[in-house]
Amino acid sequence: MGGSVERLLVTGAAGFLGSELVRQGIAAGHDVYATIRPGSDGARLAGLPCTIRPTDLRDPGDVERLIRSVGPSLVINAAAAPGHASTASDRLDAWADNTMATVHLLEALHDAPHAVLVHVGAGTEYGPSPQPMREDDSSLPLTLRGVTKRAATMAVRHWASTFDRPAVVVRPFSIYGPGEQPHKLVPTLLRCAERGEVFPMLADVSRRDLVHVGDVADGCVRAAAVAGSDTPVVNLGTGVEYTVDDVRRIVEEVTGRPIATSPGRRATQTHDVEHWVADTSTCRRLLGWVPTTSLRDGIAGLVSWHADESDRVASDRDAR
Repeated sequence: MGGSVERLLVTGAAGFLGSELVRQGIAAGHDVYATIRPGSDGARLAGLPCTIRPTDLRDPGDVERLIRSVGPSLVINAAAAPGHASTASDRLDAWADNTMATVHLLEALHDAPHAVLVHVGAGTEYGPSPQPMREDDSSLPLTLRGVTKRAATMAVRHWASTFDRPAVVVRPFSIYGPGEQPHKLVPTLLRCAERGEVFPMLADVSRRDLVHVGDVADGCVRAAAVAGSDTPVVNLGTGVEYTVDDVRRIVEEVTGRPIATSPGRRATQTHDVEHWVADTSTCRRLLGWVPTTSLRDGIAGLVSWHADESDRVASDRDAR
């Protein structure tokens, strides 16, 4: 975001990545506006010195009013539907939250002609590949999340080129870190280690490129500097892939506790693939960005974070 103070708008700010973007924007001294869904408690933003704006990104009029009132100089679009769709309602939500909300934002940004747009895509926009995934890969996504996020990327690129607006798309791979949803891989393994629960291993080998949320937020911020009407696309990953069992062993080593497994207890899903890793040459070349948090250090930090959270919850309970 450079050395100047930005009027930064973060969409999806109540989410896992969005809240970290808000924290980093505040730390950099920027004037931060954070959108949350109407009715959301915005718990991840509690106590942060930002302006919270409940906004229905599915409502184009609501989005227009947001942009006109905030007048952002930088927008980081991190809003997205959670997880993978499994029902008809989920599928409609994916199109509404991942694609149409972005289209509404693009239209509204005509009222902020000098704003730079950083659009947060996803590694799921790629199809399966035995090689590290490059930004110009053309294979089709496996999941509806990937399809809807790719459609949003295409909308952003078309908007930027048509109206000569500065934009950039970042594609994070498997994000983990403090505040991640408890059903995800790393929190599940940590819970199994702490409670002695059995971890339901996949029947098949599944690999992923795990990148810390703090590093991803830093990459999003850095990406603003390369935004242009040609809309560069930049992977945000480590370039290293781990099997689920690799991650389990690291959690065991960090916690000093064994994790019992039940191989084949969890069925393989569409997004469980043998290889899933970013080609990182573009982020190194364009952004000078490499993740600074190793998986082992990130998991160790999570152990401390969970302990602090437990202490905080206990303290809050005792104070009532």
